[in-house]
Amino acid sequence: MNTMPQAKHRILVVDDETSITELIATSLRFVGYEV
Repeated sequence: MNTMPQAKHRILVVDDETSITELIATSLRFVGYEV
């Protein structure tokens, strides 16, 4: 059985609060997104 490789999803996080940006980016990376 051949399985297709999963495409990576990419998200751009933009906010003027660095701490919020890092929190969101870290959370998204944890679940597999490329940030």
